[in-house]
Amino acid sequence: MTTELRSAIAFYKRLAALPLDSSRRLKHINDAADTADHVLLAIRYGVVDSNIRRLNKTIIGLLLSRFRAERSSNHALVKRINDVMLGLHLAIDWMTGAQPVYSLQHIERSSCNRVRR
Repeated sequence: MTTELRSAIAFYKRLAALPLDSSRRLKHINDAADTADHVLLAIRYGVVDSNIRRLNKTIIGLLLSRFRAERSSNHALVKRINDVMLGLHLAIDWMTGAQPVYSLQHIERSSCNRVRR
C-alpha cells in the first residue's frame, strides 16, 4: 500500500466522523476548489467551525513542513509530504462526493498545482 493511499484512508476515516454541518462546509469549500475562493471559504468557515479549523491547521502544517524540507533540499521528505497531501486531497474528494470512495484518480485543479522549479 502506498503512502498516498494509506494517508487517504486515514484522512477519510477522520473526515467521515465529521458532523453534518462540517461536512456541508467541507463540500462547499471543495466545490470552490477550482478558484482561489476555496481559501477564503476555508478561512471563513474555520472561524466558526472547529473541525474545519483543525483541517486548516493540518493543511498549513503540511505546507510549512514541505517548505522547510524544500529549503533544506530533503527530497525524500518532500516526496513523502506530497504523498500525504495527495492522500488528503483524495480523502476530501471521497468525502465530498467529487469522486467515488477509494478511487485513486487525483482530480487536477489549477488552485492545487504545486510550485515547480
